[in-house]
Amino acid sequence: MVFSHDTSGIDFDLVPIPTFTNSISGAVVDSAHKGVPSHVLLGDRSGNPWSAATRHIFYRATDSLGNYQFDHLPEGNYAVLAIPIAHYAPAWYDADSCGVLRWSAADIVHVVGNVSGIDICVKTLRTAGVGEIAGTVYQAPKNGSAAGGPGISGTVVCALSPGTNQVLGFDVTDIDGSYSIQNLPAGVFDIAADKEGYLPAAPLQYTLDAANNYAVARASIGLSPLITLGVGPGKGGIPREFALGQNYPNPFNPTTTISYVIGQPSLTTLKVYDILGRVVATLVNEVKAPGSYRVSWDAADYPSGVYTYRVQAGKFADVKKMILMR
Repeated sequence: MVFSHDTSGIDFDLVPIPTFTNSISGAVVDSAHKGVPSHVLLGDRSGNPWSAATRHIFYRATDSLGNYQFDHLPEGNYAVLAIPIAHYAPAWYDADSCGVLRWSAADIVHVVGNVSGIDICVKTLRTAGVGEIAGTVYQAPKNGSAAGGPGISGTVVCALSPGTNQVLGFDVTDIDGSYSIQNLPAGVFDIAADKEGYLPAAPLQYTLDAANNYAVARASIGLSPLITLGVGPGKGGIPREFALGQNYPNPFNPTTTISYVIGQPSLTTLKVYDILGRVVATLVNEVKAPGSYRVSWDAADYPSGVYTYRVQAGKFADVKKMILMR
């Protein structure tokens, strides 16, 4: 609505909502357990936990010591994301790790009653410069065409030191999917995007130097939604989806993590192949229940080069490429 003079009669019709007594609380802290003022997002994973559609997102700002609390929550499963106000990189809640950048690697918190002590550990940003990398995060078209789809808002985009999880800068996309990461030093960066309900794309690499006046303006990233094999969640909110994510980091040295989603109980194999098509590692070979999984591969004993990894789960199969670079 646009107002050019005093206006009245803007009425709201409010619908009562049920009163819930469940809550979740904790703090955003660094590795020294110092509080970090932040924005905190609470994502409801109780329906279809691997889809971005029809989910509730709750928001709170922490106090000056990094403490947060969400009250009156429906009982369910939640993932928690912290976006620090300054000097620190975003991170998902993981009870055992600090600075988790991928939604698929986040711990799920079951909230019933009053759940406390959900502390999110964030890592320091290492920014010092005048460079800028900007672009758009868009939904990758299903037909494989080069044309970009609609912009994806609310995506966390990070500038990383190549082959590592060290964050040098970040931004959150606007309503049109645009972002701008500023105050970057000269050098080479991996640009990675993370959004719930979307598979992670391989990071794109860009250079800031005098040749481009320390600015990149069209660093666009396409994200693909998870592959849906069923309509809506299955019984009890179990996903009916299969997906294989891009390994991260990529390129890597010597370890990398592969994420995948199983939609139905299936005998699942995940194997790594060299450039000649020979199996060099079998990472998974067992029946998996529906859910999200991740597995690490330590390639310390393998030469640099291009490898592929393939998941087979029932009738679902997918393959992706990764690069070991020493």
